[in-house]
Amino acid sequence: GEMLQASGKSVFIGGTLGQPLAEVVGQPKTEADGCIVLELSSFQLETVACLRAHIAMLLNLSEDHLDRYDSYDDYLAAKGRIFERQNEADYTVVNGASSQSACRELVAGSCATQLHFALQNDDGQTAAYCKGEQLQIKLPEGRVETYPPPRLAGRHNVENALAALLAARLMGATQEACRETLLNFSGLNHRMEWVGEVDGVEYYNDSKATNVGSVVGSLSGFPRKVVLIAGGKDKGGDYAPLLPVVEENCVAVVLIGAATDLIANALGDVVPIHRATSMAHAVEISAEISRIGEAVVLSPACSSFDMFNNFAHRGDVFRAAVESRRTLAE
Repeated sequence: GEMLQASGKSVFIGGTLGQPLAEVVGQPKTEADGCIVLELSSFQLETVACLRAHIAMLLNLSEDHLDRYDSYDDYLAAKGRIFERQNEADYTVVNGASSQSACRELVAGSCATQLHFALQNDDGQTAAYCKGEQLQIKLPEGRVETYPPPRLAGRHNVENALAALLAARLMGATQEACRETLLNFSGLNHRMEWVGEVDGVEYYNDSKATNVGSVVGSLSGFPRKVVLIAGGKDKGGDYAPLLPVVEENCVAVVLIGAATDLIANALGDVVPIHRATSMAHAVEISAEISRIGEAVVLSPACSSFDMFNNFAHRGDVFRAAVESRRTLAE
C-alpha cells in the first residue's frame, strides 16, 4: 500500500488490518488507476462469494485458530479461498521456501500466474529472493530489478518485503517509490515495533504474533539475544516448533496467561522459564534478567482474550510497562 501511494496512486488499505472495506463500499470511484490493498483473515474468507483478487498473496502458513476449525486442513481450506475466482489474467504470490510447501500446494490448481518468493533462489525459478544483502525480483516479462533491504528487524520482514515488491510492481508502483518505501517504512504498531531502550536493553512489541509460526518468524535471525515474553489464550496449536528458535535465540522465556503451563511443558528446560502474573510483572522480570545488548520481545504465540481486549490492548499495556521502567531508570 505504501509503495503504491508513493507512486501517486489512489489506494485503499484495510481489511482485517485497519479500516473495514465494508465502510467504503458504494463510495464514488474517482481515480482510474485506484487500487485496493486488503488483508483478509481466514474468518473473512470463509464467507466470500464473489471475491476475485487480481493479485492474491499467501505469506506463510502454520497452525492457527484450531479453537475455531475442526482440523488444520479446514483452516488451510479457508485460507485457500482467496485463490478461488482467479483466472489466467491474475497472479498468485506465495512463499517458495522449502518449509512452506503447504503454500504451494494450496495454489497447485490455480490457473493464475504463480510467482514464488524466498530468501534464497535455490531452484533458479524464484521470482523474488535475496542476493547478498540486496533484494532481487524477476518480473514475468523477464526484467530483473535490485532493491535495498527493508529497515525492519527479522528475516520474516525480508520475506514480506520481497512479496510486497512483487505485488507493488505488478500493480504499477514505480521502482523509485519501492526503493524509498523500503528505506523509510518503519513498520506498524504491535508488529515487531521498537518500543525503546532501557539500561542498554531494547524492547520490542510484537503483540500481533498470535500464533507459533509468527513467533518463529519474528525471532529467526534476530540480531540480539532475546528474553521472550509469551503466553495468553491457547488456540489449540502445537508449541513444539518454538523449541529450535527459542534455543537458538533466547536467553530466557517469561510466560503469562492461560497457556503458561502448555508452553512451559513444550519448552521443557531448553532455557530458563519464569512465570508472571501480569504484563507489568512480566516486564519487571524481563528487566531483571536481561543484560546490556540483549532485547526483551513480547511475541505471545497466543490470542489475548484471557487478559486483554485484543492484541492491540495487550501491546499498549506492554508499551506502558516499558515506559514506566524507563521513567524509573531516569
